[in-house]
Amino acid sequence: MVSFDPFPDVEDHIAELDLVLNPPSGRGKNVNLLAVDRPLHGYQLFNFGAGDYVDGAKDSTYGEERTIEISNMKAKLVVDVVDVDVAKKKRDLGNPDEWFRKLTLKISMKEGSQSPVAK
Repeated sequence: MVSFDPFPDVEDHIAELDLVLNPPSGRGKNVNLLAVDRPLHGYQLFNFGAGDYVDGAKDSTYGEERTIEISNMKAKLVVDVVDVDVAKKKRDLGNPDEWFRKLTLKISMKEGSQSPVAK
């Protein structure tokens, strides 16, 4: 099952979303198959941070399409950013703060390799 784990800012705007792929049939309910066998430092392929999309999907860290290999399933998840709208405002301390007004993704699963490395 594919779902999202939202991370709101202090004003309850969605500032980041993590794409989550849980094992079928509820096995390992708190396991994200997209994060298995990967170092979890920094911005990952399954993270969608609003600040990364201020200049649009094309200019974001991973571009308009991400491909995530899922080693446990010998498959890959292809995520296309179809549409994105980010709001931005300045906080009292002058630090910019961004959040999603809209994020439309097209997600498909395809046959993949046995490699656990994200591409």
